[in-house]
Order: sequence, then structure tokens, then C-alpha cells
Amino acid sequence: QNEIINLVCSGIEEQLSDIVSGEEVVEPPSNLQILESASNFLKITWDSSPGQITGYRIHLIPMVSGVQEQSINTDSETRTIVAKDLTPDTEYQVNLYAMKGLASSEPVTIMEKTQTVQVSVECTLDANTQADIVLLVDGSYSIGLSNFAKVKDFLETLVKTFQVGPDRIQIGLVQYSRDPYTEFTLMKHSTLEDVVRAVRTFP
Repeated sequence: QNEIINLVCSGIEEQLSDIVSGEEVVEPPSNLQILESASNFLKITWDSSPGQITGYRIHLIPMVSGVQEQSINTDSETRTIVAKDLTPDTEYQVNLYAMKGLASSEPVTIMEKTQTVQVSVECTLDANTQADIVLLVDGSYSIGLSNFAKVKDFLETLVKTFQVGPDRIQIGLVQYSRDPYTEFTLMKHSTLEDVVRAVRTFP
């Protein structure tokens, strides 16, 4: 039993020694590219390493503080991955390593910025259109602060397309989690500016 343990330990020590001494040279991959960039993901591709490897590691480092780094490990046959759950409008340094056991190649690096969240709203309302519109917003804790901020940005974009007024379009807002709560009624705000301000500031 001691002989087996000694053999295993010596093998690990030899591999670590090769890594430290530089004898274990891992050839890096090449032609790192971003195939597609969206607000919350990057589609990344590359050409394979010319050497014998066991896999690849992709490390994404955001260039702003407070945003989490992300690492993805793949097998040696993979050439394309999609890095998901990224932060919109954020520049990332994408580092790609070829792996052989514990050893890694020098990184191949590319910089890419995720897209901003695009909101497009088209309304074809007649100038004399009259309507009562109640916005229903999910205020559950599970939504998260960042997603809730996106919802409020969308609502602001939406209400700006309406001609708000007592004889035109009136807007109210109800927020719900467990129970619904009326943030403002249809007749509370009579101008677009007041509605926009209310959408920006409701908790």
C-alpha cells in the first residue's frame, strides 16, 4: 500500500515539477474570435491547439468592478462555446487557454463588449385616441434589483409613446408580489412628465 501511495505521489510531484521548470510546454490555440455579441452572452470560437491537450479553459474578466468573472472548461474537441449570464454594456477580456492536465498554455486574448439592452416600442395611436392603461409590474424579490431596473427603463420607454392627458390616455400602475399594491391610479397624473417621474421613482 505504501508503494502505491509513493508511486502516485511521485507522479504528481513529477508533473508539478515539469510545470514549474517549464518542461511541460502546452501549445496555445489560435484565431480566437467572437462570433456573436448580445446583451447577456458572447459566442466564442477558436482554432485548436496543435499539441496534445486534454481540454480548454475560457476565462472572462469584466473591465469594471462589481461584476463577477466567469470561467468555462471544455473538452479538447470543443471549438465554440456560448458564455451566458453576462452583464449588458460591459467590456470583457476573454482569455483562452489550452490545458494538458494541470498545465496550461499561454493565454490567447481578445476584448469584447456586450451590447446594451435595446428596447423598441412602436405605437400607431390616433391623435384623438382615448384609453385607460394600467401597467402591472412584478415586484417579487426573485426579480432582483438589476432586472427590476430594466423593467422600469422599459416602462419609461413605453409611456413616452403615449399622449397622456385627461381627455387622451390615462396611465395607472399596480405592483404585485404576494398582494397587489396600487402605486398610482389612472387619474393621479395628468401629464406625460408626471407619469414618467412616477415610473422612475416608484419603489
